[in-house]
Amino acid sequence: MPSLPALTLSLPVFGDRPTVMVQDNKHGLKTAWNNLFSGARLLVTGGYTTGYGDVRELAYHDNSPLFIRDVEKLDRQDDNAAMRLFSSATLDFVTKFYPERHALIVYLFVLADLHDAYQNRCIPHVERVRMVLRARHFLDIWRGFLDSAGYSQSRYFLSREAADIMNILIEGYLGLLYTYRDHMGGRIYPLLPWLHSSETCEHVFAECRKLVKDFTYLDFLFATPRITVLLRTAMALKHTTDARDRAAGYAHTYFDTNGIDLAHLSTFPTDAHILEANRQAWGEAESLWNYLGVAPDDILHKSTSPRAPKLPSISSWFGPGQDADVAGVGKDQAAVVLVAPDELQYSLSGSSEPKDDDEMSNSDISEYEVEPDAVRP
Repeated sequence: MPSLPALTLSLPVFGDRPTVMVQDNKHGLKTAWNNLFSGARLLVTGGYTTGYGDVRELAYHDNSPLFIRDVEKLDRQDDNAAMRLFSSATLDFVTKFYPERHALIVYLFVLADLHDAYQNRCIPHVERVRMVLRARHFLDIWRGFLDSAGYSQSRYFLSREAADIMNILIEGYLGLLYTYRDHMGGRIYPLLPWLHSSETCEHVFAECRKLVKDFTYLDFLFATPRITVLLRTAMALKHTTDARDRAAGYAHTYFDTNGIDLAHLSTFPTDAHILEANRQAWGEAESLWNYLGVAPDDILHKSTSPRAPKLPSISSWFGPGQDADVAGVGKDQAAVVLVAPDELQYSLSGSSEPKDDDEMSNSDISEYEVEPDAVRP
């Protein structure tokens, strides 16, 4: 395993009580969903890219598990829409009908598993450790790849806020694990990670807004008896939002205990088991990046040898003094057009119509000429 940034968990202790900072995991899933749909960035993973257009095409397929409303006039706070996109049904659908979309397949797999590490009711904690550490290694390699290739993380990676959320989810779960294992006064309590979120608070506020739309603190106090009845009813009936219903915003599932395995949730891995899970997580992250056309050893190897492999930078597409951010952006110009290897002699001009070699003068050839060895198929 190459040298990666050390994962150091800092748990503040008040008295004898450690405090773990966690992020709402459903919010994290919606953030991953919104980053995929963002027009401000293109997610570049190795030799493949993914974005909104890929998902939109899925939704319009006859057999798609997604709905049109998941990509058109969507509610960006719709829990069910995010869960549909990152569901196993969608992943199976993409691998069956769009197997060439490697970036989308890996993105859905890695971040869905990070979410599942919190939401699954039965898998053992050592498996959850492997899932969150796989996401950690995957994101670290992704950053290393973009740096090696000369890609800006602000354009080709998750947003800074999304990356912070994923990091908090990863470290938060590990912090909870160590706290429940080592700092419960010798007692054994099951760790139910899906309860460590803001979902319960959101449910209470939602029920109060049903009674008084714009409630005050005094309204909340008077409504407490009725809210208590509503919450108890929801928990007793385990009533959740129908995923096939219209966009409904928050979908509360924290009280769902179907399939729960308290024995697994009360059994915590040793340090040796965690180290082994980490090695497995690294191997899986490495395999995923090989699938994306990148060898992690090449981009994370800290070699001083002049023969160490180095990926070509995106800046190699532009001439001296030209800025990749603004080059070619004019009133009548396209930004950058990459053509097939057998058509490489010229890059772009104001016209979108192709020209024959003998018709193309120097004035037709844009100053942003693409060199053949700078373009990868």
